[in-house]
Amino acid sequence: MEEEPIMNSKKDSQPKPSSVSADSGSLPSSRTEGGWLSFILSAVFLVGIFGEILYLTKDFAIRKDLTQEHLYSLSGSTKRVLAKLKEPLVIEAYFSKKIPGYFVETRNKIENFLDEYRKSSKGKIEVVYLDPLKDERTREKASRLGIQGRQVQTLGSDSLSVQQLYQGLRLRYGGDKQYVIPFVVSPNALESQLTPKIQELVLGKKPKVAFFVRPKANPNPFMRQKNQTPSWDMVERALGERYEVSRMDVSQGQLLPEDLDVLVVIEPKDLSDWEKFCIDQHVMRGGNLIVFEDAADYDMTRMGMFRKIDFVPDAKGSKVFWKDQLGSYGVEISDKLAVEMIPRFWERYFEVVRDRWGQGAIKVHPYPFWFNVYPYDWKKLAPQLVAKGDDPKSLAKTVEKGMDVDHPVLKGLAKLDFFWATPVGIKTPLPKGIEGKVLVRTSPRAMTETPGPVLSPSQPNLLKEREARALSEPLRQLPLVVSLKGKFTSFFKGKEIPERPGSKTPKEKGGGLLQKKLSQKNTSPKKTESKKASPVGPPPPGKDASGKQKEKEDKIIKLDQAKKEGRIVVLGDASMIRDDFIMGIGPVRQPQSQTGAVLFSNLLDWMALDLDLVELRNLRSVDRKLKFVDDVSGKMNFEEYKSLVARKKKRLRLLNVLGPVLGLLLLGFVIWMVRNTEKRRFLSQVQDPDFDGRIKIES
Repeated sequence: MEEEPIMNSKKDSQPKPSSVSADSGSLPSSRTEGGWLSFILSAVFLVGIFGEILYLTKDFAIRKDLTQEHLYSLSGSTKRVLAKLKEPLVIEAYFSKKIPGYFVETRNKIENFLDEYRKSSKGKIEVVYLDPLKDERTREKASRLGIQGRQVQTLGSDSLSVQQLYQGLRLRYGGDKQYVIPFVVSPNALESQLTPKIQELVLGKKPKVAFFVRPKANPNPFMRQKNQTPSWDMVERALGERYEVSRMDVSQGQLLPEDLDVLVVIEPKDLSDWEKFCIDQHVMRGGNLIVFEDAADYDMTRMGMFRKIDFVPDAKGSKVFWKDQLGSYGVEISDKLAVEMIPRFWERYFEVVRDRWGQGAIKVHPYPFWFNVYPYDWKKLAPQLVAKGDDPKSLAKTVEKGMDVDHPVLKGLAKLDFFWATPVGIKTPLPKGIEGKVLVRTSPRAMTETPGPVLSPSQPNLLKEREARALSEPLRQLPLVVSLKGKFTSFFKGKEIPERPGSKTPKEKGGGLLQKKLSQKNTSPKKTESKKASPVGPPPPGKDASGKQKEKEDKIIKLDQAKKEGRIVVLGDASMIRDDFIMGIGPVRQPQSQTGAVLFSNLLDWMALDLDLVELRNLRSVDRKLKFVDDVSGKMNFEEYKSLVARKKKRLRLLNVLGPVLGLLLLGFVIWMVRNTEKRRFLSQVQDPDFDGRIKIES
């Protein structure tokens, strides 16, 4: 018996289509039931495997913040702080679980932020949730910590009820250090609250900041009560939570503390040579210095008069001068005011005008001495600023951005407000080893002016006189804020030390701020009946902390060269942090200095801390509103503006109407091309004489 061949010829092995029965496509019911059972089991196993993968990788989740502003991610500053944790940090979240429906999204964001802290700490942060409404002991503990519930309204199907909402935090670090947030109001500000406090808990101390500010004489004492002159108390009080703040007073021969981080000089007035020397030696120790410089300041009376407050930076009989001292560090200051000549940037003063019947009305006065600075790239906007026929390229070579938004101090700020600003620049060439940078500039259409005794916004012809000057005088871009860093050289190098107040000893040629105590015979001073508040720094020369005369006087050692790198920032405006400008000027509380305090706080964080906490406060939403026309120069009249806006709107409407239609037509054409290609390929296979009835599917 012959064996059949294992492989037949290709032609014999091909089944004929005519031999296929009509019911060959039907399957037995048992096979159908088995297929469904297999599908269900596969789905169950797949879900189980997926759930197991999620459980095993719950601590290794990867989340991507797709918002342009990264509002739901921890900043680099926070991650650097968390990397310094040496001991466990426990965050106790006193959160009530029962919350109104409209508060669910806010609570979820807060919990997500806390979870980000836990994950970014690599096991050093533990978050514990406690519900005070469910446990009496927890509620009592929260009350002792100062965490109280707030009453919120909830709307039911047929009633309005009030319930307690707890949302407080307690941070415990190292067992004995803690910080409490009684109530977390917004998740957007949570990181700016937590990270600085974690930094403070890690360091174990607050940075030291000293203010030097001297009250000025009132230009019109009959219009104000005594001691009601402009002050800067609000920013000083606001910093008390994050810094150890004090006032600089060396008038009796005191010395500045060696561990002082930042010295802030606001509107220097009547500086004695000893005070200048103390400031200089603070810089020589590597300390940081912030100066709010003003060429002139004005007091606003109830009658709407803006009277100049007379002051000079140097005291009578000074042998060295403040302007020269800043110049030795690389800063060039002016004795004039900056005048902005682009009307769009002007602030406005609102005056109350009353008629003879006593009826009041608001009159608005544009004021070119109060203006805003924006981070415009003036090189790109040069064509809008030049006259017809002039070359914008030549102007573009001489201008820079209005604000250096890449600098950590200015990053995130949309504008800055200035009031009677003074140009502040960088000297060329700079001292050896010193780096300088201009951070803020006016527009290219600015000029300077000598301060007048009265500079009221309601003054007749105020704008016309400046506009007439702008036609004949050259306009330029003026620097307003400068920053320098490096190892500075002492202004008093080669000079004798100024006479120390309260000292009866002869001048020493080697004086300075660093103290070296000589041997003392009596080490147990007598007790005094009452204690008086001592000024900033060590006691006056020749006296101990109780005011008694010492056996030996402290010796002073002068530094001619900085021991380490320090920073100096000089701003040409002190009014931006003045109390009345922060609260708002005039009867309608406008304008307000909305950015001055923020800029000042950013500067302190940048100088006093070893990280850029300014990232935390500068998170802001991006303005995505359409700008049809951006007329920066202000030369465009109203009719031109309307015409440009109408044309752009028309183009946008056409794009909105035709865009989707053209997109659908393009998509349909692509689908038709793909299907037509598949059809031609199918027909070419069927018409092949060697076609075996099987369709080849190309991957």
